Amino acid sequence: MEPISDRFPDFGQVENGVRFSDVRPGSPAAKAGLKAGDTLIQFRELPIKNLYDFTDALRRSKPGDAVIVTVLRDGKPLKVQVTLEQRR
Repeated sequence: MEPISDRFPDFGQVENGVRFSDVRPGSPAAKAGLKAGDTLIQFRELPIKNLYDFTDALRRSKPGDAVIVTVLRDGKPLKVQVTLEQRR
């Protein structure tokens, strides 16, 4: 399954969440309006504290699922719906 951002996680220090260092054009994240610098903090009802949480949440999902995710953008929470796709 294609991660929501074809995620380019930023492995720099983030207190809670997974920050995207880049979002590939045409990816599920880009289609949902997510941007580089956004920090994923919730996937469906699951809190995302680190890359392991994010990977686990993706494994519980399947292509075609429309999921609500919460990111922090400029310190403010933003909820968007992302439709997951099969990785190509």
